[in-house]
Amino acid sequence: MENSDSRSVGPLLFWSAVAITLLAAGGQFIASNDLHIFMLMGQSMEETGVFMDVEQFTWTAQGTEFLHGPWGFSVLSWKIYSLAGLVGLRLFNGLLAALTVTLIGRAAVLRGADYRAAAFSCLFCFAMLFQNLSIRAQTWVYPLFAALIWWLARPRPTRWSVPFALSLGCIWANLHGSFPAALVLIGLVGLGQAWQDRSVQAAKPAAWIALAFLVGTCIGPNGPEIYSYVLSNSGLPEARGLSEWSNPEFLSVKGGRLGLALVLWTVLILKKPRAMEARDLLPVLAFAGLALTGTRFISWFGMAASVPLAVRLSLSIKPSPGMTLAAYRRFALVLGLCWSFMLVRGLWPRDQELRSETPVAAVDALAASADGGRLLNPPEYGGYARFILGDNWKTSGDIRVWIFDDEAWFFYPRLAQAPSDWEQRLDKAGVTHLLLIPEPFHDGLIEKAKASPRWKLLAEDETGLAFKRRNSVN
Repeated sequence: MENSDSRSVGPLLFWSAVAITLLAAGGQFIASNDLHIFMLMGQSMEETGVFMDVEQFTWTAQGTEFLHGPWGFSVLSWKIYSLAGLVGLRLFNGLLAALTVTLIGRAAVLRGADYRAAAFSCLFCFAMLFQNLSIRAQTWVYPLFAALIWWLARPRPTRWSVPFALSLGCIWANLHGSFPAALVLIGLVGLGQAWQDRSVQAAKPAAWIALAFLVGTCIGPNGPEIYSYVLSNSGLPEARGLSEWSNPEFLSVKGGRLGLALVLWTVLILKKPRAMEARDLLPVLAFAGLALTGTRFISWFGMAASVPLAVRLSLSIKPSPGMTLAAYRRFALVLGLCWSFMLVRGLWPRDQELRSETPVAAVDALAASADGGRLLNPPEYGGYARFILGDNWKTSGDIRVWIFDDEAWFFYPRLAQAPSDWEQRLDKAGVTHLLLIPEPFHDGLIEKAKASPRWKLLAEDETGLAFKRRNSVN
């Protein structure tokens, strides 16, 4: 049970875990792979007042109609940026991550875990989330999944369960397409409860929550078509070569932490196989299996498994040690001052908020070279380039895999290999500028562009190279 002694060190450990998450998520440099393109869509919708579902930023997919699933993230990210810039987005992202582990910890306490065990579960959750805390739509729905876990941990259903689930489904479906994870969790908890109680009636509260959540996901500009968006994109990113959708490699950092977590859970389950309730065991097994299919799913396993971990640890560890009230106050004061210093130092605005590999100089050189143009660029920097260059520029692509057909998506990778007719292809496409990255995959095209008398090198550093066609009228 929750330790009622106010002098227990458990709550201090709990809030320290929250602070660690806030510092890690809010203090990291910003990746520009997809944030900027979503902000552009949010800006477009704000300025025109029209829901954006027709492509207008790229020349390879110009005019393509698409389902704009994460439109809420587009609008919200642009709003925050317009009010507080990149630092505002960074801090907001950190607060959402901290809220996620806070809700996970509180859910553990509601389930009867000691505060110290809850703190350990928060750290476990953070370890699973750590490499998936960049500013992106998926990160911003983590608190929603944690809120659902917290709600399901409550001792008994309330009359607010249906409106809560309805609102949760509506918000989630308009931010990111991962909302089926919630339906899976609700179903597993309901099934586990029915199994434990040997009664179908025991699953009734979960069924009502699932139904309300399902209805909520259909409320929005896309309506029920949002499920078509999810289905159409379920395997597309892996087919397009996005590594986060591939199976985790256990010798990598991401795969290694999953491997250690699975070993931990295997030991806990085998040690006392009857100690875990079915409502806990089923989600752990299901989301562990999901994590084995893609590195991006490790974070979902971390959240789903953290509360059962705290409950299980509470059966094995002694209650949080206490201390005298005077000593507790001194310890809390010192700890609070230390965390305040680290948070202020880590979250303070910086001269450069973007990650060091962002091709800032190359894109700035493109902007200075012409008033507009048609750009060939790697997808991961298409959003950033278009955001900086403005309306008179069109990029060849960006990270929105669901917008581009195969011909448009693979246009850049094929040209990056510098085929013999690379200049003819660029002529036919009307490309006026190149943005290339100094990596082995791009070396062939970089060498040929440097050697060609038809292309002028505008800028080159360790992050990127910018070229302009010499006979370009821009």
